[in-house]
Amino acid sequence: AERTRTGRFFRSQSWRWALWTLQCSMLHTLSKKALGVVTGADRLPVELDPIQEKIDALGRPPRFHQKGTPEMRLQELGMTLPEASSALAKYSPVVLVGDLMHISGQLPRDAEGNLITGKVGPPLEGETDYKDVAAGAAAARACAVQVLSQLQGALGSLDRIVRLVKLTGFVNAAGAFDEHSKVIDGASQLMLDVFGEAGRGTRSSVGVASLPLNCTVEVEALFQIQLKST
Repeated sequence: AERTRTGRFFRSQSWRWALWTLQCSMLHTLSKKALGVVTGADRLPVELDPIQEKIDALGRPPRFHQKGTPEMRLQELGMTLPEASSALAKYSPVVLVGDLMHISGQLPRDAEGNLITGKVGPPLEGETDYKDVAAGAAAARACAVQVLSQLQGALGSLDRIVRLVKLTGFVNAAGAFDEHSKVIDGASQLMLDVFGEAGRGTRSSVGVASLPLNCTVEVEALFQIQLKST
């Protein structure tokens, strides 16, 4: 009787199905090992790079809307952004690549729309168009206002900003001046005022011999934006 049951099994399709399943399982295992894929007990403990651990610990960037949106903060600051300035040469003021919005260098303008000019630092003999650190920081803040205007003009609302990625500031500095960071703090502070901790990005502060139209400061920026509504 046992031999009869065995014969019936091999004459049926069941043994072929069982053999095919076993072969597929073996091929899958061999393929993973050949490709270097390991799982479960085969996985060895990996020591993460300390910097990567810190980045992973940060998680999602802080969201400013928990304590008011950027547009609400502008109102609290009593600010009305001017119309975005047009390009002064052959470039685009704003370029979007993926979810990163690049803002070209913005020049400082006063309340009447006039450019703020002059160097920052101790004046040379006979020169009068020089500014101290406080005046330089005010010019940097004026640049940041222009950056926000470009963002608002391109996006319709600052509420679509996820975070500031990087701010780069150029200071039209006198030869002996070395407090460029204090000048660009004027721009950084406005970003913090409007976006909260999401406005604290990386930064470079650079002193230069001259700037377009003899402007005091120029600031460019990079932002991450929200592409879809959540």
